[in-house]
Amino acid sequence: MEEATSSNSSDMETKMEQPQVVYRCKKCRRMVAALENVVLHEPGAGEQCFKWKKRSGETEPPRCSSIFVEPLKWMLEKVLPIDKISNIAKWVVPNC
Repeated sequence: MEEATSSNSSDMETKMEQPQVVYRCKKCRRMVAALENVVLHEPGAGEQCFKWKKRSGETEPPRCSSIFVEPLKWMLEKVLPIDKISNIAKWVVPNC
């Protein structure tokens, strides 16, 4: 029994030591998503089109500036209609 308790406390210490990545709303600082909700993706070539010096001979691949997250419960409740111009759904952080 004591070994189980000590292993549980060591597990708790390990969890506490690991830095948690959390994405927050810029306006109200409410937690929007955590690292566990982020979906990995391959950056596309489309990002090069939007770079300031897109015609330069840079050989470095572009860094992706976007994150994609799994839909969370609050997102499903607070989604606004899809914008017809950009074809992108907009989310509103509750109470923000």
